[in-house]
Amino acid sequence: MKKPSDLPKLLLITFFFYLIIIGIIASRYDFNISCFIHFGEESSILVKELIPPDFVIMKDTSGYDGQAYYYIGADPFIKTGLYKIGFRYQRYLYPFLAHILAFGRKTLLPYSLLIINILAILIGTLFLSFMLKKRGINIWYSLIFALGIGNIMALQYDLTTPLFICLILAGIYFYEEKKIVSTALFFSLALITRETAVLIILAFLVYEFFKKRYKNSFVIILSFIPFVILQFLLYQRLGKIPLLGSSGHLAMPFAGIIQHISNMNLNGGIRAIIREISVVPYFCFVMLALAVSIVKLLKNRNIYNWNLFVQAFISIFIYLEIWKAFAAITRTTFAIFPFMILSYAKDRDKLSKYLFIGAGLLTIAAIIRILFISPVHGYYLS
Repeated sequence: MKKPSDLPKLLLITFFFYLIIIGIIASRYDFNISCFIHFGEESSILVKELIPPDFVIMKDTSGYDGQAYYYIGADPFIKTGLYKIGFRYQRYLYPFLAHILAFGRKTLLPYSLLIINILAILIGTLFLSFMLKKRGINIWYSLIFALGIGNIMALQYDLTTPLFICLILAGIYFYEEKKIVSTALFFSLALITRETAVLIILAFLVYEFFKKRYKNSFVIILSFIPFVILQFLLYQRLGKIPLLGSSGHLAMPFAGIIQHISNMNLNGGIRAIIREISVVPYFCFVMLALAVSIVKLLKNRNIYNWNLFVQAFISIFIYLEIWKAFAAITRTTFAIFPFMILSYAKDRDKLSKYLFIGAGLLTIAAIIRILFISPVHGYYLS
């Protein structure tokens, strides 16, 4: 008799995990789901004209990036012109899908933004599990990704990370199946979800070129076309090239983390101190990932080791504003997680297991953060 697949159990555990997380966070705001958007009353981009009644507006904070994706979902074709930040509009797919799922109704956007991220985590986990199973690796390793700290942070703040990673994993799945056109399609969708997908796509493009699979390289190049078109359309609408807004996020090597450590304020209460120092262990994890990737590349220069290296290496150039925000750095560098799992599936090495332990500890830290450390803002309804 054939053994039942563990995949349904894995997906159910993931689903109920995030359902509990949603319940814990929403309970602090009278179960008003708009709390995940994090509208901040001190935000320079607060557009009250686009916010319906009874949405949570948090006091004494500028909010977080989820409010940008809400505004894009509320006005995806820039008809009102009330929100015109091209840097955010280039991450178009996530809020656009939310707009469609909400049937264009602003009151439903808080739900659609959340649902899309839950589905993206589940589908991304599904594709990763398929690839692990194909290589004879226990699919429960994909739980490291499913419950990974970047997914948790992105769900908490209505961010693009789960959808971006899901689309990348879908593209890699078809790459493994040697269906390069489908790979390019999903890579192109990932790129219009988050522009940092370019690093992953370029790694695949260069890898295929040096393997003398020139046709594959050419097809992968085509994945840039939708992104270029989107840039052109947004330039016509907004008068600026959106991609240029991403250029200021890099700094000299290690400058961001060094500045953050030197600027730490350790004079507050225990919760404030923990929030200040929380990125330090994460930095150690990223440096461990970088070291492991270098050692692995010396033995096996496969595409997954290269991508693990690139994702860890680029982190040393990230500027202060991202390093000082735990939610920002953990979801910005979260592509490390699927690649460390895929790298292990390829090499079956012992070093990767140290990364898995670190990832598990970070998941526990994220849960503790939500339960005890994250600030619960005062709020009023719009």
